[in-house]
Amino acid sequence: MHLADKPAAFLWRMLVPPQAVVCAHDLDDDELIFLWRDWVVYVQPDGAVLRIPRPAKASPWWTAADWWDLLWWAADSVDYDALGVYAMGEIIRDLGLVVPVRRRGEPPADVSVRLIRHDGAHVETLLFRQVSPAYALYRGLLRCADLDAATDGEWEHHVQRLQVSSDVVPFRH
Repeated sequence: MHLADKPAAFLWRMLVPPQAVVCAHDLDDDELIFLWRDWVVYVQPDGAVLRIPRPAKASPWWTAADWWDLLWWAADSVDYDALGVYAMGEIIRDLGLVVPVRRRGEPPADVSVRLIRHDGAHVETLLFRQVSPAYALYRGLLRCADLDAATDGEWEHHVQRLQVSSDVVPFRH
């Protein structure tokens, strides 16, 4: 699955449990609102991620417009772009988001994850055996954040592609 041209919301949907997503049918494919721990997290069409504290009395009947209004009026929102945090892996860590190795009902597979620098140069390929594609993406995004940090932000790294196969041959050291 080629991911380089997918909107950020597509990647987040792969990571976030479906029951955490609010108003899924009312949102465009390039935006997402989800609840995680004590936060309401917003993924905007341009890929920006914001979070606010989860309201104590959120209503299951709220519309997407109600959730967006909540963000508009929140006094203590966190805008990751404004903080200079652009890597999804760093945001994942800050939120404390975890993805299970395998999701119930999803058959495990061998998954390779291809990482590239923002200039398009191939960096490395990670191989995972008997995991869910979501877990492989999660680990790939965390690795990208580590690579960004290792270059002091000089290079940005991205997950370019996930390849799901039962024929992936692991590296031998």
